[in-house]
Amino acid sequence: MDIDAKVENIGENLGEKIDGHDKILTHLQYNMCGPQKNFPENSIFDDLLLLRQQQIQLAIEHMNIGKKNQENMIFSDINEAPELRYRQNVQLIQQKEEDSNQIINSIGKLNESINDFQQTILENSPFANNNSEKK
Repeated sequence: MDIDAKVENIGENLGEKIDGHDKILTHLQYNMCGPQKNFPENSIFDDLLLLRQQQIQLAIEHMNIGKKNQENMIFSDINEAPELRYRQNVQLIQQKEEDSNQIINSIGKLNESINDFQQTILENSPFANNNSEKK
């Protein structure tokens, strides 16, 4: 297979992946903003719904970054100046670092929410040791 055929094949695969990402993003956004169940006020389900929305938002961010990375892939011409390719690579690496930090921050926030939820459940559990008196 010659180089032009390989590049064309890579382009077709990227197009398919981008289409797949778009379908998944649409599904996630519908689940985030679509019809929601109404639960009694201050119920455990309200907290679970908020956690679910944070998870979906994180997935959307991740998918958008993946889509952006695919769209920003640059196939450098082997004859381009090495300095130009180097600058392009530095920019791509810096952008990926920023995107990674954004995802890490979102994961940290989700983790905090999950820990808060678990703590609330444990504190309100009928099995929690609320009796501070020692026998």
